[in-house]
Amino acid sequence: MSSSEAEQRPGRAVKAEATRNALLDAAERLFAEQGVVAVSNRQISEAAGQG
Repeated sequence: MSSSEAEQRPGRAVKAEATRNALLDAAERLFAEQGVVAVSNRQISEAAGQG
């Protein structure tokens, strides 16, 4: 998404950033608990509350 599109759709940009942060936080926590090799993308998305 270009910066002009983000300016036109601030709600979408805010939601995207919140989703990105939730995924990163969940991944960081799971990696610390279980190790990088033991964690799947599905586990990360479920831990972040994503469908």
